[in-house]
Amino acid sequence: MKCPKCKKNLQTKRTTAGTDKVSRERYCAKCKTPLKTIELFKMDFDKMIHDAESETMTAKGQAEYAQNKYSTLKEAIKTIIKSAGEK
Repeated sequence: MKCPKCKKNLQTKRTTAGTDKVSRERYCAKCKTPLKTIELFKMDFDKMIHDAESETMTAKGQAEYAQNKYSTLKEAIKTIIKSAGEK
């Protein structure tokens, strides 16, 4: 990584790793400019998107299942009422 002021390479002073990111304190040895960078892990974003999509698909599937059950029950009730009226 280069210094935004003098374009020399930055030195890393401290690195702190978390579960979803890495923070680095950096500085330029030439002009002494301090910088802090935060690196987020892409795989965490991909997993969050995948999990959200899975939850959405599960909810849609449950709604479709309930709608199908409702339709089946409704038809069964109509059949029972119709057959009761024929007797």
